[in-house]
Amino acid sequence: DNAYLIGEDIGGQWTDADGAVIADGMLDVTDLLGELVFTYTIGSDGCIASEEVMLDISKARIMADPVALPNICFGENTGDLVLFSVLGIPQLGNDDGVWTSVPAVNLIDDYEGRIDLSLLNAGTDYTFTYTLLGQGGCTGKDTESVVTLRVLEEILPPTTANTEFFVCEGSPNVPINVNVAAGQSANWYLEESDTDPIFTGASFTPSVTDAGQYNYVVRASDGVCESDEVLNITYGIVPAPFEDNFQDGFVCLSGGVFANVGIENIQTINSTSIYDFQWFRGNTPITGETGDTFTPVEVGTYYLEYTSVDNPSCTWESDIFEIIGIEEPILTLEQANGEFSTDPTLVATVTNANPNSEYEYILDGGTPQESPVFENVSPGPHTVEVIDLFGCGSSVADKYVIGFPKFFTPNEDGINDSWNVILDPAEPMNISIFIFDRYGKLLTQVFSTDPIGWDGKFVGRDLPSNDYWFKAVDENTGETRTGHFTLKR
Repeated sequence: DNAYLIGEDIGGQWTDADGAVIADGMLDVTDLLGELVFTYTIGSDGCIASEEVMLDISKARIMADPVALPNICFGENTGDLVLFSVLGIPQLGNDDGVWTSVPAVNLIDDYEGRIDLSLLNAGTDYTFTYTLLGQGGCTGKDTESVVTLRVLEEILPPTTANTEFFVCEGSPNVPINVNVAAGQSANWYLEESDTDPIFTGASFTPSVTDAGQYNYVVRASDGVCESDEVLNITYGIVPAPFEDNFQDGFVCLSGGVFANVGIENIQTINSTSIYDFQWFRGNTPITGETGDTFTPVEVGTYYLEYTSVDNPSCTWESDIFEIIGIEEPILTLEQANGEFSTDPTLVATVTNANPNSEYEYILDGGTPQESPVFENVSPGPHTVEVIDLFGCGSSVADKYVIGFPKFFTPNEDGINDSWNVILDPAEPMNISIFIFDRYGKLLTQVFSTDPIGWDGKFVGRDLPSNDYWFKAVDENTGETRTGHFTLKR
Protein backbone atom coordinates (compact mmCIF):
# COMPACT_ATOMS: atom_id res chain seq x y z
CA ASP A 1 0.00 0.00 0.00
CA ASN A 2 3.04 2.26 -0.04
CA ALA A 3 5.47 3.30 -2.80
CA TYR A 4 8.86 4.99 -2.44
CA LEU A 5 9.95 7.85 -4.65
CA ILE A 6 13.70 7.24 -4.60
CA GLY A 7 16.77 8.86 -6.07
CA GLU A 8 19.86 10.62 -4.82
CA ASP A 9 18.88 12.64 -1.77
CA ILE A 10 20.38 16.04 -2.35
CA GLY A 11 18.22 17.89 0.13
CA GLY A 12 15.04 18.42 -1.92
CA GLN A 13 11.43 17.36 -1.34
CA TRP A 14 8.66 15.53 -3.18
CA THR A 15 5.24 17.03 -3.87
CA ASP A 16 2.13 15.73 -5.68
CA ALA A 17 0.17 17.49 -8.38
CA ASP A 18 -1.71 19.50 -5.76
CA GLY A 19 1.54 20.69 -4.12
CA ALA A 20 1.16 18.49 -1.07
CA VAL A 21 4.52 17.48 0.39
CA ILE A 22 5.36 13.77 0.39
CA ALA A 23 7.51 13.23 3.45
CA ASP A 24 10.66 11.22 2.84
CA GLY A 25 9.32 10.30 -0.57
CA MET A 26 7.07 7.66 0.97
CA LEU A 27 3.78 7.61 -0.99
CA ASP A 28 0.51 6.04 0.31
CA VAL A 29 -1.12 4.62 -2.83
CA THR A 30 -4.14 3.03 -1.13
CA ASP A 31 -6.62 5.30 -2.86
CA LEU A 32 -4.51 6.19 -5.92
CA LEU A 33 -5.14 4.90 -9.43
CA GLY A 34 -3.92 5.69 -12.94
CA GLU A 35 -1.05 7.91 -14.22
CA LEU A 36 0.05 10.36 -11.53
CA VAL A 37 2.79 13.08 -11.69
CA PHE A 38 5.12 13.84 -8.74
CA THR A 39 7.74 16.62 -8.54
CA TYR A 40 11.16 16.69 -6.83
CA THR A 41 12.30 20.24 -6.00
CA ILE A 42 15.69 21.52 -4.64
CA GLY A 43 17.30 24.90 -4.13
CA SER A 44 16.65 28.28 -2.47
CA ASP A 45 17.15 32.07 -2.79
CA GLY A 46 15.86 32.07 -6.34
CA CYS A 47 18.02 29.24 -7.44
CA ILE A 48 15.59 26.40 -7.71
CA ALA A 49 15.58 23.18 -9.76
CA SER A 50 12.84 20.58 -10.13
CA GLU A 51 12.17 17.32 -11.96
CA GLU A 52 8.83 15.52 -12.65
CA VAL A 53 8.28 11.80 -12.34
CA MET A 54 5.18 9.95 -13.69
CA LEU A 55 3.89 6.92 -11.78
CA ASP A 56 1.29 4.58 -13.37
CA ILE A 57 -0.71 2.85 -10.61
CA SER A 58 -2.73 -0.09 -12.07
CA LYS A 59 -6.45 -0.44 -11.24
CA ALA A 60 -5.91 -4.17 -11.01
CA ARG A 61 -4.63 -3.76 -7.54
CA ILE A 62 -8.16 -2.91 -6.21
CA MET A 63 -9.97 -5.90 -7.65
CA ALA A 64 -11.88 -7.85 -4.96
CA ASP A 65 -12.24 -11.54 -4.27
CA PRO A 66 -15.41 -13.19 -5.61
CA VAL A 67 -18.59 -12.40 -3.64
CA ALA A 68 -21.49 -14.89 -3.38
CA LEU A 69 -24.69 -13.08 -2.43
CA PRO A 70 -27.41 -14.82 -0.37
CA ASN A 71 -30.17 -16.44 -2.36
CA ILE A 72 -33.03 -14.16 -3.35
CA CYS A 73 -36.62 -15.31 -3.02
CA PHE A 74 -38.59 -14.72 -6.18
CA GLY A 75 -40.97 -11.93 -5.45
CA GLU A 76 -38.41 -10.26 -3.20
CA ASN A 77 -36.16 -9.44 -6.19
CA THR A 78 -37.18 -5.82 -6.19
CA GLY A 79 -35.18 -2.62 -6.26
CA ASP A 80 -31.66 -2.08 -7.58
CA LEU A 81 -28.35 -3.73 -6.74
CA VAL A 82 -25.04 -1.79 -7.08
CA LEU A 83 -22.37 -4.39 -7.84
CA PHE A 84 -19.40 -2.11 -7.03
CA SER A 85 -20.92 -1.67 -3.54
CA VAL A 86 -21.26 -5.43 -3.20
CA LEU A 87 -17.56 -5.86 -4.05
CA GLY A 88 -16.54 -2.99 -1.80
CA ILE A 89 -14.38 -1.30 -4.42
CA PRO A 90 -14.50 2.21 -5.90
CA GLN A 91 -16.59 2.81 -8.97
CA LEU A 92 -14.46 2.82 -12.13
CA GLY A 93 -15.09 4.65 -15.34
CA ASN A 94 -16.66 3.20 -18.43
CA ASP A 95 -13.24 3.22 -20.12
CA ASP A 96 -11.65 1.26 -17.32
CA GLY A 97 -13.55 -1.98 -17.65
CA VAL A 98 -16.76 -3.73 -18.57
CA TRP A 99 -19.51 -5.67 -16.74
CA THR A 100 -20.75 -8.93 -18.20
CA SER A 101 -23.37 -11.35 -16.87
CA VAL A 102 -24.36 -14.96 -17.38
CA PRO A 103 -27.22 -15.24 -18.22
CA ALA A 104 -27.19 -11.83 -19.89
CA VAL A 105 -28.83 -8.99 -17.96
CA ASN A 106 -28.88 -5.37 -19.06
CA LEU A 107 -27.42 -3.02 -16.46
CA ILE A 108 -29.24 0.17 -15.67
CA ASP A 109 -25.95 1.98 -15.22
CA ASP A 110 -22.63 0.45 -16.32
CA TYR A 111 -20.63 3.09 -14.46
CA GLU A 112 -22.24 2.18 -11.11
CA GLY A 113 -22.64 -1.48 -11.93
CA ARG A 114 -26.37 -1.13 -11.11
CA ILE A 115 -28.88 -3.82 -12.04
CA ASP A 116 -32.68 -4.01 -11.75
CA LEU A 117 -33.42 -7.11 -9.65
CA SER A 118 -36.94 -7.37 -11.03
CA LEU A 119 -35.40 -8.39 -14.38
CA LEU A 120 -33.97 -11.56 -12.87
CA ASN A 121 -35.77 -14.81 -13.54
CA ALA A 122 -36.92 -17.36 -10.97
CA GLY A 123 -34.87 -20.50 -10.50
CA THR A 124 -31.73 -19.00 -12.10
CA ASP A 125 -28.06 -18.69 -11.04
CA TYR A 126 -26.43 -15.41 -12.10
CA THR A 127 -22.73 -14.51 -12.43
CA PHE A 128 -21.70 -10.85 -12.83
CA THR A 129 -18.06 -10.17 -13.82
CA TYR A 130 -16.22 -6.85 -13.98
CA THR A 131 -13.14 -7.02 -16.26
CA LEU A 132 -10.51 -4.28 -16.34
CA LEU A 133 -9.28 -3.06 -19.73
CA GLY A 134 -5.76 -1.99 -20.80
CA GLN A 135 -3.87 -2.89 -17.65
CA GLY A 136 -0.60 -3.69 -19.30
CA GLY A 137 1.06 -6.59 -17.60
CA CYS A 138 -1.75 -7.03 -15.04
CA THR A 139 -3.86 -10.00 -16.17
CA GLY A 140 -5.98 -12.91 -14.89
CA LYS A 141 -7.80 -12.61 -11.63
CA ASP A 142 -6.10 -9.31 -10.95
CA THR A 143 -8.23 -7.78 -13.65
CA GLU A 144 -11.60 -9.36 -12.70
CA SER A 145 -14.10 -9.24 -9.85
CA VAL A 146 -17.06 -11.63 -9.72
CA VAL A 147 -20.49 -11.44 -8.00
CA THR A 148 -22.79 -14.48 -7.96
CA LEU A 149 -26.38 -14.87 -6.76
CA ARG A 150 -29.31 -17.21 -7.13
CA VAL A 151 -32.97 -16.30 -7.58
CA LEU A 152 -34.97 -19.15 -6.11
CA GLU A 153 -37.96 -20.80 -7.73
CA GLU A 154 -41.23 -18.92 -7.62
CA ILE A 155 -43.59 -20.14 -4.88
CA LEU A 156 -47.22 -20.13 -5.89
CA PRO A 157 -49.87 -19.10 -3.35
CA PRO A 158 -51.98 -21.73 -1.58
CA THR A 159 -55.28 -22.74 -3.13
CA THR A 160 -58.59 -23.89 -1.73
CA ALA A 161 -61.98 -24.72 -3.19
CA ASN A 162 -63.72 -22.25 -0.89
CA THR A 163 -62.42 -19.01 0.56
CA GLU A 164 -65.42 -18.33 2.80
CA PHE A 165 -66.16 -20.42 5.88
CA PHE A 166 -68.99 -20.03 8.36
CA VAL A 167 -69.77 -21.76 11.64
CA CYS A 168 -72.68 -21.31 13.98
CA GLU A 169 -71.97 -19.63 17.28
CA GLY A 170 -71.86 -22.26 19.99
CA SER A 171 -70.69 -24.97 17.59
CA PRO A 172 -67.06 -26.19 17.42
CA ASN A 173 -64.81 -24.27 15.05
CA VAL A 174 -64.01 -26.08 11.80
CA PRO A 175 -60.54 -26.39 10.25
CA ILE A 176 -59.62 -24.41 7.14
CA ASN A 177 -57.63 -26.58 4.73
CA VAL A 178 -55.47 -25.15 1.92
CA ASN A 179 -53.43 -26.83 -0.78
CA VAL A 180 -49.69 -26.22 -1.21
CA ALA A 181 -47.01 -27.83 -3.37
CA ALA A 182 -45.06 -30.84 -2.13
CA GLY A 183 -42.43 -29.87 0.41
CA GLN A 184 -44.20 -26.60 1.23
CA SER A 185 -46.36 -25.44 4.08
CA ALA A 186 -48.63 -22.46 4.68
CA ASN A 187 -48.07 -19.39 6.85
CA TRP A 188 -51.20 -17.69 8.25
CA TYR A 189 -51.36 -13.98 9.02
CA LEU A 190 -53.97 -11.53 10.26
CA GLU A 191 -52.78 -8.77 7.91
CA GLU A 192 -50.95 -8.91 4.59
CA SER A 193 -48.28 -6.63 6.03
CA ASP A 194 -47.57 -8.91 9.01
CA THR A 195 -44.22 -10.68 9.12
CA ASP A 196 -44.77 -13.11 11.99
CA PRO A 197 -47.30 -15.85 11.18
CA ILE A 198 -49.93 -16.78 13.75
CA PHE A 199 -49.86 -20.37 12.52
CA THR A 200 -47.87 -22.54 10.14
CA GLY A 201 -49.52 -25.52 8.49
CA ALA A 202 -51.91 -26.45 5.71
CA SER A 203 -54.81 -27.00 8.14
CA PHE A 204 -55.71 -24.17 10.52
CA THR A 205 -58.55 -24.15 13.05
CA PRO A 206 -59.29 -20.62 14.33
CA SER A 207 -59.60 -20.22 18.09
CA VAL A 208 -62.05 -17.32 17.92
CA THR A 209 -65.41 -17.81 19.65
CA ASP A 210 -67.21 -14.47 19.45
CA ALA A 211 -69.69 -13.88 16.66
CA GLY A 212 -68.31 -11.83 13.79
CA GLN A 213 -66.21 -11.98 10.62
CA TYR A 214 -62.50 -12.75 10.70
CA ASN A 215 -60.01 -12.41 7.83
CA TYR A 216 -56.83 -14.43 7.35
CA VAL A 217 -54.00 -14.02 4.82
CA VAL A 218 -52.20 -17.21 3.76
CA ARG A 219 -48.85 -17.56 1.98
CA ALA A 220 -47.17 -20.75 0.83
CA SER A 221 -43.65 -21.29 2.19
CA ASP A 222 -40.77 -23.67 1.58
CA GLY A 223 -39.16 -22.70 4.87
CA VAL A 224 -37.00 -20.01 3.24
CA CYS A 225 -39.23 -18.11 0.86
CA GLU A 226 -42.92 -17.30 0.76
CA SER A 227 -45.28 -16.82 -2.12
CA ASP A 228 -45.53 -13.24 -3.28
CA GLU A 229 -49.23 -13.64 -3.91
CA VAL A 230 -51.55 -14.41 -1.01
CA LEU A 231 -54.75 -16.35 -0.43
CA ASN A 232 -57.42 -14.38 1.44
CA ILE A 233 -59.74 -16.39 3.70
CA THR A 234 -62.95 -15.15 5.35
CA TYR A 235 -64.06 -17.00 8.50
CA GLY A 236 -67.41 -16.01 9.98
CA ILE A 237 -69.12 -17.01 13.21
CA VAL A 238 -72.87 -16.60 12.75
CA PRO A 239 -74.37 -15.00 15.88
CA ALA A 240 -76.64 -17.15 18.02
CA PRO A 241 -80.00 -15.70 19.11
CA PHE A 242 -80.42 -13.98 22.43
CA GLU A 243 -81.58 -16.38 25.10
CA ASP A 244 -85.36 -16.46 25.45
CA ASN A 245 -86.31 -17.16 29.04
CA PHE A 246 -89.55 -18.95 28.27
CA GLN A 247 -91.42 -19.92 31.44
CA ASP A 248 -93.62 -22.91 32.06
CA GLY A 249 -97.32 -22.02 31.86
CA PHE A 250 -100.69 -23.62 32.44
CA VAL A 251 -104.11 -23.94 30.94
CA CYS A 252 -107.35 -24.90 32.63
CA LEU A 253 -108.98 -28.15 31.58
CA SER A 254 -112.42 -29.51 31.95
CA GLY A 255 -112.54 -33.22 31.30
CA GLY A 256 -109.26 -32.99 29.40
CA VAL A 257 -110.54 -30.23 27.13
CA PHE A 258 -109.30 -26.63 27.25
CA ALA A 259 -111.72 -24.66 29.38
CA ASN A 260 -109.79 -21.43 29.12
CA VAL A 261 -106.27 -20.34 28.30
CA GLY A 262 -104.18 -19.57 31.36
CA ILE A 263 -101.20 -18.14 29.49
CA GLU A 264 -100.78 -15.14 27.24
CA ASN A 265 -98.92 -15.03 23.93
CA ILE A 266 -95.34 -16.25 24.21
CA GLN A 267 -92.95 -13.94 22.38
CA THR A 268 -89.27 -14.24 21.49
CA ILE A 269 -86.98 -11.27 22.05
CA ASN A 270 -85.18 -11.99 18.76
CA SER A 271 -85.82 -10.20 15.47
CA THR A 272 -87.57 -11.63 12.43
CA SER A 273 -85.06 -9.76 10.24
CA ILE A 274 -82.22 -11.92 11.60
CA TYR A 275 -83.91 -15.26 12.27
CA ASP A 276 -86.71 -17.40 10.93
CA PHE A 277 -88.81 -19.15 13.58
CA GLN A 278 -90.58 -22.46 13.95
CA TRP A 279 -92.45 -23.46 17.10
CA PHE A 280 -92.44 -27.12 18.11
CA ARG A 281 -94.70 -29.19 20.36
CA GLY A 282 -92.68 -32.17 21.50
CA ASN A 283 -90.52 -32.90 18.46
CA THR A 284 -93.18 -31.98 15.92
CA PRO A 285 -93.28 -28.59 14.18
CA ILE A 286 -96.59 -26.82 14.65
CA THR A 287 -98.13 -26.03 11.28
CA GLY A 288 -98.36 -22.32 10.63
CA GLU A 289 -96.57 -21.29 13.83
CA THR A 290 -93.58 -19.46 12.32
CA GLY A 291 -93.98 -16.03 13.85
CA ASP A 292 -92.24 -14.39 16.77
CA THR A 293 -95.30 -14.92 19.00
CA PHE A 294 -97.18 -18.08 19.87
CA THR A 295 -100.23 -19.04 21.94
CA PRO A 296 -100.29 -22.71 22.99
CA VAL A 297 -103.66 -24.42 22.94
CA GLU A 298 -102.55 -27.87 24.03
CA VAL A 299 -100.85 -29.37 27.02
CA GLY A 300 -97.29 -30.50 26.34
CA THR A 301 -93.66 -29.49 26.03
CA TYR A 302 -92.61 -26.79 23.57
CA TYR A 303 -89.51 -25.12 22.17
CA LEU A 304 -88.63 -22.55 19.52
CA GLU A 305 -86.23 -23.25 16.65
CA TYR A 306 -84.24 -20.30 15.27
CA THR A 307 -82.71 -20.29 11.76
CA SER A 308 -80.29 -17.62 10.59
CA VAL A 309 -81.75 -15.69 7.66
CA ASP A 310 -78.31 -15.09 6.12
CA ASN A 311 -76.92 -18.56 6.88
CA PRO A 312 -79.81 -21.04 6.89
CA SER A 313 -77.51 -23.92 7.81
CA CYS A 314 -77.23 -22.39 11.29
CA THR A 315 -80.08 -23.36 13.61
CA TRP A 316 -80.51 -23.18 17.37
CA GLU A 317 -83.18 -24.31 19.83
CA SER A 318 -84.55 -22.59 22.89
CA ASP A 319 -84.84 -24.32 26.24
CA ILE A 320 -87.88 -26.55 26.54
CA PHE A 321 -90.85 -25.11 28.38
CA GLU A 322 -94.01 -26.89 29.43
CA ILE A 323 -97.69 -26.00 29.21
CA ILE A 324 -99.41 -27.78 32.07
CA GLY A 325 -103.09 -28.66 32.10
CA ILE A 326 -104.95 -28.12 35.36
CA GLU A 327 -108.32 -29.82 35.84
CA GLU A 328 -111.12 -28.46 38.01
CA PRO A 329 -110.34 -29.80 41.52
CA ILE A 330 -112.12 -32.87 42.89
CA LEU A 331 -112.41 -32.78 46.69
CA THR A 332 -112.76 -35.48 49.35
CA LEU A 333 -112.93 -35.07 53.15
CA GLU A 334 -111.74 -37.42 55.86
CA GLN A 335 -111.93 -37.35 59.65
CA ALA A 336 -108.22 -37.78 60.22
CA ASN A 337 -107.86 -38.80 63.88
CA GLY A 338 -110.74 -41.21 64.02
CA GLU A 339 -114.31 -41.10 65.21
CA PHE A 340 -115.04 -39.99 68.76
CA SER A 341 -111.73 -38.12 68.90
CA THR A 342 -111.49 -35.52 71.61
CA ASP A 343 -110.37 -32.95 69.02
CA PRO A 344 -111.73 -34.06 65.64
CA THR A 345 -109.55 -33.11 62.63
CA LEU A 346 -110.97 -32.78 59.14
CA VAL A 347 -108.56 -33.18 56.18
CA ALA A 348 -109.45 -32.02 52.66
CA THR A 349 -107.78 -33.78 49.72
CA VAL A 350 -107.82 -32.72 46.07
CA THR A 351 -107.67 -36.11 44.44
CA ASN A 352 -106.60 -34.74 41.04
CA ALA A 353 -104.30 -32.03 42.43
CA ASN A 354 -101.70 -30.64 40.06
CA PRO A 355 -98.33 -30.09 41.80
CA ASN A 356 -97.95 -26.84 39.91
CA SER A 357 -101.24 -25.41 41.06
CA GLU A 358 -102.17 -23.71 44.32
CA TYR A 359 -105.35 -24.04 46.34
CA GLU A 360 -107.14 -22.44 49.26
CA TYR A 361 -109.74 -24.10 51.51
CA ILE A 362 -112.84 -22.75 53.27
CA LEU A 363 -114.69 -24.56 56.10
CA ASP A 364 -118.37 -23.80 56.45
CA GLY A 365 -118.08 -20.47 54.60
CA GLY A 366 -115.43 -19.17 56.99
CA THR A 367 -111.99 -17.67 56.39
CA PRO A 368 -109.97 -19.13 53.49
CA GLN A 369 -106.74 -20.90 54.42
CA GLU A 370 -103.85 -22.51 52.51
CA SER A 371 -103.77 -25.60 54.68
CA PRO A 372 -106.19 -28.43 53.86
CA VAL A 373 -106.29 -29.45 57.54
CA PHE A 374 -109.01 -28.20 59.92
CA GLU A 375 -108.50 -28.98 63.62
CA ASN A 376 -110.90 -29.02 66.58
CA VAL A 377 -113.87 -29.41 64.29
CA SER A 378 -117.10 -29.88 66.16
CA PRO A 379 -119.05 -33.11 65.59
CA GLY A 380 -121.81 -32.80 63.07
CA PRO A 381 -122.23 -31.80 59.41
CA HIS A 382 -119.58 -29.62 57.71
CA THR A 383 -118.92 -28.28 54.23
CA VAL A 384 -115.47 -27.56 52.78
CA GLU A 385 -114.84 -25.64 49.54
CA VAL A 386 -111.53 -25.80 47.63
CA ILE A 387 -110.64 -23.04 45.14
CA ASP A 388 -107.89 -23.28 42.45
CA LEU A 389 -105.94 -20.04 42.72
CA PHE A 390 -104.99 -20.18 39.04
CA GLY A 391 -108.63 -19.78 38.22
CA CYS A 392 -109.27 -23.37 37.21
CA GLY A 393 -112.47 -23.81 39.17
CA SER A 394 -113.58 -24.89 42.65
CA SER A 395 -115.23 -27.86 44.34
CA VAL A 396 -117.35 -28.53 47.44
CA ALA A 397 -117.56 -31.62 49.67
CA ASP A 398 -119.61 -32.41 52.78
CA LYS A 399 -118.60 -34.47 55.79
CA TYR A 400 -120.46 -35.50 58.93
CA VAL A 401 -117.98 -35.54 61.81
CA ILE A 402 -118.78 -38.37 64.20
CA GLY A 403 -118.04 -37.60 67.84
CA PHE A 404 -119.51 -36.45 71.09
CA PRO A 405 -120.13 -33.17 72.85
CA LYS A 406 -117.28 -32.11 75.15
CA PHE A 407 -119.82 -30.85 77.66
CA PHE A 408 -123.55 -30.52 78.32
CA THR A 409 -125.68 -28.36 80.66
CA PRO A 410 -128.75 -30.24 81.95
CA ASN A 411 -130.51 -27.18 83.36
CA GLU A 412 -133.72 -27.66 81.38
CA ASP A 413 -133.24 -24.49 79.31
CA GLY A 414 -133.64 -26.47 76.13
CA ILE A 415 -129.98 -26.09 75.14
CA ASN A 416 -127.53 -28.98 75.58
CA ASP A 417 -129.80 -30.54 78.19
CA SER A 418 -128.69 -34.12 77.39
CA TRP A 419 -125.56 -35.94 76.20
CA ASN A 420 -125.15 -38.64 73.54
CA VAL A 421 -122.75 -39.53 70.72
CA ILE A 422 -123.28 -37.62 67.47
CA LEU A 423 -123.59 -39.84 64.39
CA ASP A 424 -124.15 -39.32 60.69
CA PRO A 425 -127.86 -39.84 60.06
CA ALA A 426 -127.02 -41.14 56.60
CA GLU A 427 -124.92 -43.92 58.13
CA PRO A 428 -126.78 -45.17 61.22
CA MET A 429 -124.77 -47.14 63.80
CA ASN A 430 -125.96 -49.32 66.70
CA ILE A 431 -123.76 -48.21 69.61
CA SER A 432 -124.16 -48.87 73.35
CA ILE A 433 -122.69 -46.15 75.60
CA PHE A 434 -121.69 -46.85 79.23
CA ILE A 435 -121.16 -43.76 81.42
CA PHE A 436 -118.92 -43.75 84.53
CA ASP A 437 -118.00 -41.28 87.23
CA ARG A 438 -114.40 -40.37 87.94
CA TYR A 439 -114.04 -43.37 90.22
CA GLY A 440 -115.18 -45.82 87.54
CA LYS A 441 -118.65 -46.38 88.91
CA LEU A 442 -121.16 -47.25 86.20
CA LEU A 443 -123.88 -44.63 86.32
CA THR A 444 -126.04 -45.49 83.31
CA GLN A 445 -126.24 -47.00 79.85
CA VAL A 446 -127.70 -45.23 76.82
CA PHE A 447 -127.94 -46.13 73.16
CA SER A 448 -127.04 -44.20 70.04
CA THR A 449 -130.58 -44.73 68.84
CA ASP A 450 -131.93 -43.03 71.98
CA PRO A 451 -133.29 -39.62 70.86
CA ILE A 452 -132.50 -38.05 74.25
CA GLY A 453 -129.40 -39.72 75.69
CA TRP A 454 -128.23 -39.12 79.27
CA ASP A 455 -129.93 -36.34 81.26
CA GLY A 456 -127.23 -36.07 83.97
CA LYS A 457 -129.18 -37.99 86.62
CA PHE A 458 -128.37 -41.09 88.62
CA VAL A 459 -131.39 -42.98 90.02
CA GLY A 460 -133.42 -39.80 89.64
CA ARG A 461 -130.89 -37.47 91.31
CA ASP A 462 -129.04 -34.67 89.55
CA LEU A 463 -125.31 -35.41 89.57
CA PRO A 464 -122.93 -32.57 90.32
CA SER A 465 -120.78 -30.70 87.81
CA ASN A 466 -117.78 -32.86 87.08
CA ASP A 467 -115.98 -34.86 84.42
CA TYR A 468 -117.48 -38.18 83.42
CA TRP A 469 -116.15 -41.05 81.27
CA PHE A 470 -117.79 -43.20 78.66
CA LYS A 471 -117.19 -46.39 76.75
CA ALA A 472 -118.96 -46.75 73.39
CA VAL A 473 -119.31 -50.25 71.94
CA ASP A 474 -120.30 -50.86 68.32
CA GLU A 475 -122.76 -53.71 68.58
CA ASN A 476 -122.18 -54.68 64.96
CA THR A 477 -118.38 -54.77 64.91
CA GLY A 478 -117.49 -54.98 68.58
CA GLU A 479 -115.20 -51.98 68.19
CA THR A 480 -114.84 -50.01 71.45
CA ARG A 481 -114.13 -46.30 71.85
CA THR A 482 -113.56 -44.36 75.09
CA GLY A 483 -113.49 -40.72 76.12
CA HIS A 484 -114.65 -38.19 78.69
CA PHE A 485 -116.81 -35.11 78.80
CA THR A 486 -117.92 -32.44 81.32
CA LEU A 487 -121.27 -31.93 83.04
CA LYS A 488 -121.86 -28.29 83.86
CA ARG A 489 -124.61 -26.88 86.04
